Amino acid sequence: MTQQTTPGSWLSAVKSQLVGMSANAQERRRTDRQIRQQRDAWAEELRRRTADRSRIELAINDERCGGDPAESEGSRLAMKARFDNESRISELTEYLSIALPTRSRLPRLKVRPGSIVTVQFDNEIDVARFVMAEVSHDVTLEPCAPNTPLGGALIGCRLGTTVEYAANGKRLRATVVGLVA
Repeated sequence: MTQQTTPGSWLSAVKSQLVGMSANAQERRRTDRQIRQQRDAWAEELRRRTADRSRIELAINDERCGGDPAESEGSRLAMKARFDNESRISELTEYLSIALPTRSRLPRLKVRPGSIVTVQFDNEIDVARFVMAEVSHDVTLEPCAPNTPLGGALIGCRLGTTVEYAANGKRLRATVVGLVA
């Protein structure tokens, strides 16, 4: 016997789904706001540290005026300050390159030579992860040359795309489930 739904029960089910979607959207907006605030703080620190470069170089030059810079404690401290500053600038630059808003705002990446691709083949639970290249310089990644049937089918695909390709006289399908472009 099938259960019949009344318009009221159907409407309440849709409303509960909308509330859940709304909560997810609110959470995504809150996360995006936190990421933007952190990115702004990092960008401000990067701007300040970049501006400090000339001040630190002047301090090093002032300490060197007295003779051998290796003998001066002030010179060693100034050079350590320069090293620390440059290290933090590199760190901030890397943070700013990876701290992006949530997935809904990320650019739509495509498979290209050099990409690390994770695919799931039809009728298989396991996934295969490889680099789109003739050879792999990472022992954990198998290469998949772009001129192979699978490689040619995957070039230009986006995350979630299913492709068909011919190999050994068979038609096979694979879905892109992971992508680092």
